[in-house]
Amino acid sequence: EGPSGCYLLRDSTSFDAKYVLSVNWRGQARHLRIDMGAGGCMLGRHQFSDIFHLLSYFHRNSFPDIDGTDSGVKLTNYCPRKQSRGMQQDEQPSNKYSFI
Repeated sequence: EGPSGCYLLRDSTSFDAKYVLSVNWRGQARHLRIDMGAGGCMLGRHQFSDIFHLLSYFHRNSFPDIDGTDSGVKLTNYCPRKQSRGMQQDEQPSNKYSFI
């Protein structure tokens, strides 16, 4: 839901010490793995000192498309997770990235 560029940053459920940046990409969800290391973080071929610099960069610059061309998609608004049905507020998973 929402316009292209809405995003959610979350812990990866498949890889240790990694995050996933889920982006609304022209009406479809794209899940981009962020690799974390001692030197900072990487998204594809782009390296950053931390996640804040990564997010800042992609707010100003569009993502490359799969074929390497300019996609025209930039980060716009952070999309907080919706509350799951059947869970009380105090049972909700921690969303430690909601300040972005």
